[in-house]
Amino acid sequence: MIRMLGRVGIYGAILALAALVAMPMYWLLVSALKTGDEIFTATPRWLPATLEWSNFVRAWEGAAFGRYFFNSVVVALAILLLQLTTASLAAFALARRRFRGRGIILLVVIGALIIPIQVTFLANFVTLERFGWIDSYWALIAPFTASAFGTFLLRQAFLAVPGMPRGSIAAPAWLFCGTFSCRCPGLRCSPSPSSPWLHTGTIISGR
Repeated sequence: MIRMLGRVGIYGAILALAALVAMPMYWLLVSALKTGDEIFTATPRWLPATLEWSNFVRAWEGAAFGRYFFNSVVVALAILLLQLTTASLAAFALARRRFRGRGIILLVVIGALIIPIQVTFLANFVTLERFGWIDSYWALIAPFTASAFGTFLLRQAFLAVPGMPRGSIAAPAWLFCGTFSCRCPGLRCSPSPSSPWLHTGTIISGR
């Protein structure tokens, strides 16, 4: 009986937390279907008197959301491909190659992780203005063509993949395998639990 009451209490707490988390989304949806007078009433109304579906039509016509969506897709895909290219090559060298200064470069990459992105805004703006890229796709893409976090993440993923002889002709396939977490029977590659390409896409989408 005590165990059952404990489970009921745990599930009740989980449901209460779930309701607390879902409440803003519920309020957002309900407010989207209200009239202007209902939104700004002193007493909150949990349900709209009438469902104003025309609000969505007016919102869509009031701004170029189609263009916004297209711009977001183009910028996100471009940054994703460029970061995977630059981060994969740099991470492969840092993970599996031996050369002078490798440790220093790795420290620089790790040190870049602690630099707030806000610090780079002014320098990036001045650089983009000199290149004449203001109000263009390149202004949104160029500052994010390389990622210290992506390089470090992929380096850790490569280190988790079984090694290979140096100078092997299978290096490109091994690099592809480690990046996209696929199975390569001939190279004895196993899926990386970090799925770096997925994490990279998620991070970029969040920007």
